[in-house]
Amino acid sequence: MNAKVFSKPVGIDEVQRLMTQQRNAFDVTKVAASKQGVDLMAERTKRYLTRWKEALVYAPEKASVLDIGPGWMVPPLYDLLIDKLRLNYHAFDIDLSDIEDLANRVAVAGLPRSNFASGEISNLPFPKKFDLVFSSHCLEHAVDIIKTLKEIRRVLKDGGHLFMSVPLGFDMSDEHLLYHSPSEWICMLTAVGFEVITSTVGNVYAETSDLTILARHKESYPCDIVAACAVAHRFSKAGRTFISHQDEVFSYSDSAMRGEEFSILNGIGSKCEVTLPKAVHSLIVVRHSWSGCIKISDGKSEFSMDCYHHLHHLQGIDLSGFGKSLIIEVVGKNPISFGVQCAISGTLIET
Repeated sequence: MNAKVFSKPVGIDEVQRLMTQQRNAFDVTKVAASKQGVDLMAERTKRYLTRWKEALVYAPEKASVLDIGPGWMVPPLYDLLIDKLRLNYHAFDIDLSDIEDLANRVAVAGLPRSNFASGEISNLPFPKKFDLVFSSHCLEHAVDIIKTLKEIRRVLKDGGHLFMSVPLGFDMSDEHLLYHSPSEWICMLTAVGFEVITSTVGNVYAETSDLTILARHKESYPCDIVAACAVAHRFSKAGRTFISHQDEVFSYSDSAMRGEEFSILNGIGSKCEVTLPKAVHSLIVVRHSWSGCIKISDGKSEFSMDCYHHLHHLQGIDLSGFGKSLIIEVVGKNPISFGVQCAISGTLIET
């Protein structure tokens, strides 16, 4: 069987190993981009600075700010946060050496060493004091995303803001266990007790689509942690097995186009039949500007979805309660789509 099992990291050492794995993969991407004349680090630095400027709209003068997963402090960001705005800047990262390097670089500004700490992000060693918590491409690494969001809410002042960005959709990496769509991220944040103000899907980082959310902490806002945990568990790869679209459990109609990364149902009536060893958990499809409308059925239950999206990304369709045998069929066209397709990446089943 063409399958991959995803396990949940146990302990901070395992999380660090996976993040090192991700950094190594990014190094490979940088080399490939440079061969095409693109300086990926320069591009990312420029866009990272733009993201900070967007977040700082919600930080009052001399605000107390927490940066979760800072990675590096580029000179333009130092000039903005420390020299110009004189923020009470704090940073938290899983890598102790990164944090110590960062603390040393900003020490000349008189910020105390206690403003900088390392560990796993579901346990923040700070009191309730922040006007703004900023995190870009870090929260998706959380071992316990609900505990992490609760911790962020705990350290924010009443009326304080969370400005966060995460990669959008499903990927095959071991370190990105969450594959929530924008709706599920908003649902989790709301259930934890945040008031979601804005959300944006875009290509801020050149190499990937991502989701940015601005949320506000309100002490009076209701919480439903049970619901939040249910959403977090539903869209996690941990403890589940991915079966590729190329596996023999998938059977395609003649109109389908088979590929290495995806198999594409092309045109109304194009079908795929899937017979799985266990009941399906979710179907992973590609949402892009050639996608059409699909219907999924197991003979008892039925689900319909318009798969069109202006940005290419993989999304999991929750099929909890469906059986082991599915029929996936293209049934219509989005009016502004360039095509009538359904690109299938694979399925997740319980391990």
